[in-house]
Amino acid sequence: MYKVIKEDGVFVITSESGDIEESTLGMFYQDTRYLSKYELKINGKKPVFLSASADRNYFKEVYLADEKNEVIIARKSYVYKNTFNERIRMTNYGLRTSELFLTIELDADFKHMFEVRGFAGRRSAGKKLASIVEPRKIILRYAGSDNVLRTTVITFSRNISSLEDGRVGFKVELGPKESFDLYVCVHAGETSSENYITSDFEEDFKAICESYDLWFGCCTKVLTDSCQFNNLYRRSLADLRMLLSDFGEGPVAVAGIPWFAVPFGRDSIITGIQALLANTEIARGTLRTMAKYQGQKVDAWSDEEPGKIMHELRQGELVNTKEVPFGPYYGTLDATPLFLILLSEYYNWTGDKGFLNELFPAAEKALEWMEEYGDRDGDCFLEYIRDAESGLVNQGWKDSKDSVVFGDGRLADPPIALAEIQGYAYDAFMRMARIYGELGKEKKAAGLLKKAADLKERFHRAFWMEDKKYIAEALDREKRKVDSVTSNPGHCLWSGMLEYEKAAYVADRLLSDELFSGWGIRTMSSREAAYNPASYHNGSVWPHDNSLIALGLARYGFKEHLKKLINGMIAASKYFEYYRLPELFCGFIREDGGPVRYPVACSPQAWAAATPIALLQAMLGMRVDAAKKYVELNPALPEDIKHIEIREMLIGGEPVDFVVYRLGDDVMLEILRSKGIKIIMKERGRQ
Repeated sequence: MYKVIKEDGVFVITSESGDIEESTLGMFYQDTRYLSKYELKINGKKPVFLSASADRNYFKEVYLADEKNEVIIARKSYVYKNTFNERIRMTNYGLRTSELFLTIELDADFKHMFEVRGFAGRRSAGKKLASIVEPRKIILRYAGSDNVLRTTVITFSRNISSLEDGRVGFKVELGPKESFDLYVCVHAGETSSENYITSDFEEDFKAICESYDLWFGCCTKVLTDSCQFNNLYRRSLADLRMLLSDFGEGPVAVAGIPWFAVPFGRDSIITGIQALLANTEIARGTLRTMAKYQGQKVDAWSDEEPGKIMHELRQGELVNTKEVPFGPYYGTLDATPLFLILLSEYYNWTGDKGFLNELFPAAEKALEWMEEYGDRDGDCFLEYIRDAESGLVNQGWKDSKDSVVFGDGRLADPPIALAEIQGYAYDAFMRMARIYGELGKEKKAAGLLKKAADLKERFHRAFWMEDKKYIAEALDREKRKVDSVTSNPGHCLWSGMLEYEKAAYVADRLLSDELFSGWGIRTMSSREAAYNPASYHNGSVWPHDNSLIALGLARYGFKEHLKKLINGMIAASKYFEYYRLPELFCGFIREDGGPVRYPVACSPQAWAAATPIALLQAMLGMRVDAAKKYVELNPALPEDIKHIEIREMLIGGEPVDFVVYRLGDDVMLEILRSKGIKIIMKERGRQ
């Protein structure tokens, strides 16, 4: 299994032994692979692997041994300031002096991430330049077809003994119990990187450790009587910190490592929503980043339209030469209403009217896009169809080519109106109506309330399948119901789109054996023709999908359904490395073993990392209104959690502390600190 470490814009993915030796491994920066080969050998042979850990996300530790098991090699590495730092420590535990020759094979192919993933058919390519070699430094260089000079600067703490075919060599003589240290520093950048000065290994390591301590200190403290959930929450915070990058507007969670270490409109926004209970700064940075790249014009190549929120922002040579339309690409239907939902939720948690006013012009442009471009034929529904052959066929969160499919296995033809996106639109209209009302714009507020009511009424008529007592996945080009039973309607619980009676049917179906695997809710019913538990979107289990459904179940007061879902998710987390919920896992039914891994799932992945925080909010049944200074709770504690203590949760900038615990058949609330904030318990049910 590979090991990955990341900090800000750089991530390094290696084999367990710490080497970069396979086609998909490397050191990546700005969607470019700056180190494609980094392979250590002792006396011409690969050392024997002993152990490896990267549980702290920014730091990796690997232990190896020579073939006699006498010389132990400890590799300690981390990423800081666009630089991969490694200390290679060799210690001789034998009884005799050992003469060793340490080699590291190095290369940088400067491939774009898309090429690493298999993109073919480049129109033109740059060329590698001659390396610059100094006694303790090697500079690998590439002149791109975009007229950018990219360099990888590799420095060593000792003079190089030999250099042959890309292999640097160091002669080592170790007496019994003696150690030898080699510090390697790999810096990724453009032209100015040639003058890069080697960092101080210990000082920079201390700085990155302190930055994580500061991050944990800024997040809500959570303690339950479930060790597993405590581990899961701690892992959630650590992984979110790892995935944060700053693109000039504050922290935003990139979608996932290795393939999607860039901002994604949908993924980053949903992560911001999920994480609000723990930290509101992710939402703030995400909103500013999305507003910065909001669509300005009509451009079929990138699916850009005025007011539209982007799908994906890439960098690098292929983007600069416009061989791919991802700088940014706008082919997503749901990011724009989700942007409005995040803005509203951020305001609910912070009460920051100044920030609301700052983002309000972008919010109004997003609303205009929904009305002018999102609804292509005036039927009140948001629909998508790609404008260019290079764009995505499907533009909801299930964006694989076969994800919108009829019960008999036929693919739906676009334009397609997805069920969950109509829910997002309804929620966005409702939330923006409230915001307009608070700003004194009553006429606009009333208009949005009417629009939301019309959408809800039309939605129930168009999407409800009376024979199945369920919501259709989508409407196709001919407005036919795409009749597969999927998890999509679960998001309509989250948005509050469904009438209570229909919501109850949906909740029952979601937690039935055909959709609930025992570990989580599958993306597609096991009774459907297209069902495949090992597929990407047609039968797998996605933690973020489950978290939004969990928030929806809490919204409607379906507590027993919610407990069942949360129990499954917590149980599944025990089987994954570092208790890290992956992007997805297979939808096979729960038996004696653990959940079956999906072979190429991103891990960590942003909205999977934030899932435990959203599950916690669902457990607490929490609604927040910082402007009105109140928190409403309707707890549903699962079987293994009887006590939840919340400390330093910020509501409108004020810390709130409370405990929710089970006493017999009742759930009790103890308020520890709530300066100016009213905390109440309130049952929820039929709406």
